[in-house]
Amino acid sequence: MSRIDHRQPSRRKAPGEPRPWRTAADGAGWTLAARGSGAPEPPPLIRVVVDLNAEQSAWLREEAKRTGLDYVTLVERLVDEKRAAAAAAAVRRSA
Repeated sequence: MSRIDHRQPSRRKAPGEPRPWRTAADGAGWTLAARGSGAPEPPPLIRVVVDLNAEQSAWLREEAKRTGLDYVTLVERLVDEKRAAAAAAAVRRSA
């Protein structure tokens, strides 16, 4: 003889997560949790991996040798020079 359980599954709801209150009475008994300083965090720094072709690699190698800089410092300097040139061009356009 086999037994089959014909009971219905429980219709009880699982306990819900706390929800934000809408009135002061709803918030009674709750503790406010801190959520940071309120000041936005700066964007993350960028790390770049670049695949240069043979000509670009040769130029970077020679330029690094000529200036005595490592590749990373040389690329950082190129970015800074480009930024300065763009800022100067913007000043000339607005004048």
